[in-house]
Amino acid sequence: MKINLMYGRGQNLPKHININAIPTEEEEIIVADPSDLDFFVDDAEAEAIIAHDVINFLPRERMIPTIKHWTKKLRHGGYITIGGVDCYAIARDIVANKINLQDLNIILYGSEIPSWDVRRNIFTIQSLVDHLKELGLKIVKSRIDKYEIVVEAMRP
Repeated sequence: MKINLMYGRGQNLPKHININAIPTEEEEIIVADPSDLDFFVDDAEAEAIIAHDVINFLPRERMIPTIKHWTKKLRHGGYITIGGVDCYAIARDIVANKINLQDLNIILYGSEIPSWDVRRNIFTIQSLVDHLKELGLKIVKSRIDKYEIVVEAMRP
């Protein structure tokens, strides 16, 4: 079983259970809280969980427990891919005067258009890697593109 988690935006992936926190008109997408997968997958059942640009939208106090919950759902040998915005990359461009205040606010906090586009926390690629390692996962890939990060890890 493969799970694709979205928060408002994202791509519907074939052969995945596509879950979006925000209602959409697409029939193939399930509207549900991406931080609670108990209804969709048992512990150690998922072969892959993809969560691009989801955790920035969770309240800060729910981010770490949610990642731990997702990790429990992975089977041994399963993969999790998590993406988000890296605050060090943003800070680098602030110091280099490569980003204006309006763009900074949208990157950090969301556009607020539509109303669900409000980011609730921020982290760094290293903090995400460290947390996944603490959960016993093996980091397979980590990359950064401008401000967007993606970390892929495997449950041994």
